[in-house]
Amino acid sequence: MPAAEVATHDGLRSRKHRSYLATPGCRRQCNTKDSKNHTALFYAIRPGSELDILGCMETAEAFTDASDVFLLAAELGLYRVVSSCVGFRAPVDGMPLLVDYEDSKDRSTALHKSCANGHRQTADLLLKSRAIVDARNEDEETALALAAEAGKSEIINSLLAYGVDPRLLIGGQTIVIKMACSSGEDSLKHVEVVTMLLGVGVDVNAVDGSRHPALIWAVIKGKLEITRALMREPNADSNITSSFRWNTLHHLAQYREKISRMIAELLITAGTDPMGLDVDDWLPHYLAAYIGIKTSAAHEGN
Repeated sequence: MPAAEVATHDGLRSRKHRSYLATPGCRRQCNTKDSKNHTALFYAIRPGSELDILGCMETAEAFTDASDVFLLAAELGLYRVVSSCVGFRAPVDGMPLLVDYEDSKDRSTALHKSCANGHRQTADLLLKSRAIVDARNEDEETALALAAEAGKSEIINSLLAYGVDPRLLIGGQTIVIKMACSSGEDSLKHVEVVTMLLGVGVDVNAVDGSRHPALIWAVIKGKLEITRALMREPNADSNITSSFRWNTLHHLAQYREKISRMIAELLITAGTDPMGLDVDDWLPHYLAAYIGIKTSAAHEGN
């Protein structure tokens, strides 16, 4: 269940579940599940519920919902509940709780969830508990990739300290730095992530499965500040190309936003060749004119 859904449970349901948690029956055996295979303990998880949850866990004889409670607590950053789950001694469906338990919906682990939502204290606890740092969810994303996408440089620093490899590809195709350049915002926190990754040896000119380097992804997504940060890297190739031998200006030619003109000025000043030819010997401004004509024709047709 997404964090937003948990945070918006109605007050009546919250009071009912908190009352149930206080009963001796619940404290003795947290194993009655509903049609969705969740216990009252799971539904009671929310910011501010830690004392109730911990009280039930301390006296539980069996705990069939521990894995789901563990994942949800990690998503919400409930450090004490996560810590208690990691050290839980009662049986969980007859088996010990594993720190690398995967969500049945998307194979994400508690480390994925805490990193994606920026909960550094919880992420540090999981790392100290020997969580697999390079575990992958169903989209082949690692915790590092999700932290990069979210712009969480402090969490990335923790992951790097535990030996995560920032050069690993996602799904065999996507470079981690792309997550900060294309999926994230053009914010100072994402600039910090990009700078941090470059500082630990990520190749600024590395390309992904689509033959796009980080610079071209930043340009395509209109990320001026991230483009500026990439161009500050001494080894950055201002004339790097992707498929069809398109340079960054060819890609920018597809867009007419004001930010695209600002990025074009930055790139040309940094040395990108406005006279660079693609595989069809087209200059960037040829492409811009062609796309402009097509756009005008489409509007006229409507």
